[in-house]
Amino acid sequence: MADTLAFGPWIPHYDSTGQVRTMVRDDASDGGAVSLRMDRLSVILPREESGGLSGAAGFAGSLTLEMPENLKLAGFLLAVHGFVERSARTSAHLTASIGNTTRSLEWLVAPAGGRPEGRLPGGDDFALSCFIEEANPAMVGAPPHPPMPPLPVTVSMSARCRTTDEAITVSVTVIEVSVLLSSDGFSG
Repeated sequence: MADTLAFGPWIPHYDSTGQVRTMVRDDASDGGAVSLRMDRLSVILPREESGGLSGAAGFAGSLTLEMPENLKLAGFLLAVHGFVERSARTSAHLTASIGNTTRSLEWLVAPAGGRPEGRLPGGDDFALSCFIEEANPAMVGAPPHPPMPPLPVTVSMSARCRTTDEAITVSVTVIEVSVLLSSDGFSG
């Protein structure tokens, strides 16, 4: 166990857009959060080269965490930020998971007669949060205590257009993982 809180390196598992090469990582000064800024984790349709009307992207990896033995861990919070811009007759789905917890957002096709054809006004920013409850391994049983196992993080998205006259862009711009402490933070 460590004397301070610190996330280890990002361990990539899957990267359909080549994002790992250009992502920018920012760690909080107290070691309790890490932000991964993205510049290409997107689905943009229709695809010019093929006229493709559907697409998907995925990004997955793990983080390790070093923590003091007396840290009263409550769990981890995953926050995914980005934007969507789309025509009325397009749809998309975004899924985020941390550990064994998953959350999702959907953008459904606008109902017939509910909105005019063409672009919906402006784009929409989104934020999707996902929490997993965890305990500090040092708080259970007798020493020696095992380290915290790697924490898997996955973000995936898919989108679909009905015709080549429609368009949709779904982009993830930031993935954040934060440590959440119990109300008293440290023991002893």
